[in-house]
Amino acid sequence: MGFGFLAARHPILTLINGRRSFTTPRMLAFLSGRSCLFAEGDILYLVDEADVRLLEGETGDEIGCIEGPQSDGQIKWMGAEDGTMALLAGDADRFRISSLQQACTNPVGRKLAVYDLRTRQRLWTATEQSDVDQREVAILDGRLYYHAIGQRVVCRDLSTGELQWENRDAKLLELLGNRVDETGALLISARGMAAQPSALYFAAAWMKHRVALDPDTGKLLWSQPVVRTGRAVRDLLCNDTLYVDGKIDLTTGEVIEAFRVPADG
Repeated sequence: MGFGFLAARHPILTLINGRRSFTTPRMLAFLSGRSCLFAEGDILYLVDEADVRLLEGETGDEIGCIEGPQSDGQIKWMGAEDGTMALLAGDADRFRISSLQQACTNPVGRKLAVYDLRTRQRLWTATEQSDVDQREVAILDGRLYYHAIGQRVVCRDLSTGELQWENRDAKLLELLGNRVDETGALLISARGMAAQPSALYFAAAWMKHRVALDPDTGKLLWSQPVVRTGRAVRDLLCNDTLYVDGKIDLTTGEVIEAFRVPADG
């Protein structure tokens, strides 16, 4: 099947030795370029259009299904932490085919839902008034973070949905930028936001600045103009440190150690 979906009877490999463990019993409709599967215990959870299929880890037998928050749409993002799963859903995918890739042109949704994986029951739902990009959602330490484009950056308690903070500052929203036409762009599925213990970090192809927020309050920590463009070099986050043409303190944006990555990567 085209458009980047998994083909029917796709092989699943073990993480121990890379050998084939099983093949999916039927076609599962999800894009491999987005966050679309994870394992919890002995169960593999996979997006299948508007729902999540549960497969037995060793045999691949389907043992359950969790209905997503938009029955006529598509799950755009999924994530899990400590037995709790979060979903972002939107309209059915639309595609653009280029010489480089088959890209989804609407990687956004407005409906969020969180589930208890032990009971498979929905804990809460929320609907945003503007689009949330699948590349700007993250879970960390019992919190769900996301950017509702043009309106606010949000932090919710993962288990209850309670609003922890929101930032609607117009200057921040301007820094986060507007989406651009990414025709022919490589790595269209690359992350636009990442959650670290010390900062919520934004950097994307459509942004002219790198931006870091305090994960506890949502306040702006720092922003820097992106002086180097191009998609061959990506920012790297590791242990609360940012690596991009230098080793950078994620809480201040200050350069700890300067170095330069060659233009060819």
